[in-house]
Amino acid sequence: MLPIIYQALVALYFLPSVLAAANTLSACTTKLGAKSTSKVGSTTYALTITLYASTKQTNTPTITKTPVPTTVSVSSTATVVSTTTLQQVTDTFSTTSSVFVTSTETQTVTQTATTTTDVTVTADPSTTTIQPSPGFTPAASVVPAGQAGTAKKRDVLPGRRGKIEGRAATQRLLIQNHKPTFIPALYPTTVTCGVLVRTTSTRTTLFTAAPTTKTLPPSTVTSTIPVTITSTSTVAQTNAQTTLSFSTTIIQTTTTYTTTTTTQTATNTVTVTPPGPTVYAACASNNLLKSVNGQGIQFVQGQTVDGTFGSTDASSAYDCCVACLNDSNCAISAYSSPSTCYTLGLGSSTCSPNTNAASFGTGGDPADGFVVSDSNCGQLAYSPS
Repeated sequence: MLPIIYQALVALYFLPSVLAAANTLSACTTKLGAKSTSKVGSTTYALTITLYASTKQTNTPTITKTPVPTTVSVSSTATVVSTTTLQQVTDTFSTTSSVFVTSTETQTVTQTATTTTDVTVTADPSTTTIQPSPGFTPAASVVPAGQAGTAKKRDVLPGRRGKIEGRAATQRLLIQNHKPTFIPALYPTTVTCGVLVRTTSTRTTLFTAAPTTKTLPPSTVTSTIPVTITSTSTVAQTNAQTTLSFSTTIIQTTTTYTTTTTTQTATNTVTVTPPGPTVYAACASNNLLKSVNGQGIQFVQGQTVDGTFGSTDASSAYDCCVACLNDSNCAISAYSSPSTCYTLGLGSSTCSPNTNAASFGTGGDPADGFVVSDSNCGQLAYSPS
C-alpha cells in the first residue's frame, strides 16, 4: 500500500496542468499537533511510475499475381529451290519468282508498380473521469439555493443538513488578520515528502489492412512455325521456244511489344494516442464552495475530538479537493490561496459520504477566505452567523 502522500501525488500527476509540465513532481504533507516540538521529523519517499502512450500500426500486404504467359507465333521461312532440265526436244521453259510481303503486329503489355506511404496520425488524448462514491453530496448543496458562490477548477482564490448537533468541536481553522489560524494552536509534528518521477513508454498494436494486388507483366513464349517454300525451276534446252512464269508470295510478320506501367499506392497508417488527463467528478465547481450570499468562508470547525488538521501543497482549490479524495483518512478540505491545502482527518469517525465531519461559517471578503470541499469520507454543514 502506498503512503498517503503518494496517493495524492499519483492523483495530481494526471491533472492536465501537470501532464504539460515537467516529468518530476514533489510535494510535502505536514501533520499538525497540539504540542510544539523543537525537532520536526521528516521522511521522504521516491517512486517512479510509467505512463503508456498507445500506438496503432496498420500494415497493408501486397498480393502478387503472375498472368498466364502470352504465346507469340513467329514464322521461320526456308526456301528450297528445285531445278528441272527439260529434254531438248521440249520447246517450253518456266521461271519462278518470289515476292516478300512484310506485316507488323503491335501488342501492349501492362505492368503495375506498388509504392508504400507511411502516415503517422496523432489521436486526441482520452480523458479518464473518476466518479465519486455512492451517496456523495457536493459542499454547495448545504446552502440555500442561489446563495452559493463556487470556484472554478483552476480558481486559485480561496438546507438539507442544517447544523451539527451534540458533538464536541476541539479544533477550528479560521481567517484572522487575513491569515489562516488554528484555535487552539497547532504545531508541525512530522513532515512527509514524496518525489514522483514519470517515464513514458509506447505500446504498439499491429493491424493488417486489406491486401493490395500487384500484377506482374505477362511473360512471352515464342513459338516458331516452320514454313518451307519450294521454288521449282524448269530449264529448257536452247531450242525451247515457250516460256512459263510462276510467282510465289512470302509473308513475314514482325511483332512489336509496348509496355505500359501503372502505379498504385498502399498506405501504412500508424496512430499514436498519448496518455490523457484524469478528471475527478467529485471536484466539480459545485464542490468548490468559496462564498455564501457574497460572504467568504471564514472558518472551518472540526466536529470530532480526535480529528486533526494537516496541510499539504496545492496549486488550486481543485487540486486540494483531489488530494483529499485520494487520502483515505481525509474527511473535508479547505484551500487557502495561493498554495496551501488544509485537510481534516477522520479520527474515530467512519469513512462515509454522510459522515458529519465539520461545519463552516462565513464573513468577510471571499478573496481572503477558504474554498471548502466535501470528500468521499465526510461532509460539511453550514453554520450561519
